[in-house]
Amino acid sequence: MTEGWKNNSQWQDPYAYDSFADTVAPNIPQHQVKGYIVYELPFGQGKKWASSAGKLNYLVGGWQLGAVVGYRSGLPIRAVSASTPYPGWSALYANQAGSLDNTFRGLNLNDLSDPGNLMFNPSAFTDPPFGEFGNQRLYTYSFTSWAYFNEDFSIFKSFGFGADGRYKIYLRGEFFNLFNRHHWNDPNSWATNADYFGAVTGVSGNRRGQIGVRFQW
Repeated sequence: MTEGWKNNSQWQDPYAYDSFADTVAPNIPQHQVKGYIVYELPFGQGKKWASSAGKLNYLVGGWQLGAVVGYRSGLPIRAVSASTPYPGWSALYANQAGSLDNTFRGLNLNDLSDPGNLMFNPSAFTDPPFGEFGNQRLYTYSFTSWAYFNEDFSIFKSFGFGADGRYKIYLRGEFFNLFNRHHWNDPNSWATNADYFGAVTGVSGNRRGQIGVRFQW
């Protein structure tokens, strides 16, 4: 953090910097796994099966499969602000006075006030008594957004023909979010008086694909 404090700072007490020592970074998940794999299918000229040259090689040879996966836990959510900040003061957090157990049952876009949209109980946060600070830390791993899972897949083929393979054709198909996972938006948690406080009001994520052909000479 910077050695300074002004009216748009996110820190509520400029005289308690030592208490921020174990604050986690906002965009760093506690757990994350990434990986990728590329596999060349064992068919076609020089491979284990259908290894002869000729028309069959053009059909079954040169294929590669690829996958990229990413899984992480939820990102820390900023401390909930009190409904009314102190005049001329930078930030004021609400008090966390109850459990943050996830109570989400499913998103009802036709009724955003449906209790099933709630990720946490709004009454778990209350404004601190006047003149006091809230008891939350700015970011912690006990108050996070949703975990995120994603898988991308590709299939690729190349082959050459003509004298010394002068002409080459590349075929590629790519599919993003292969399993069509949906990702819930973060709950509305900026302040205790926010609209639909504690509720999820949106969703994103859909499968996408693209196909490409390249001819090189």
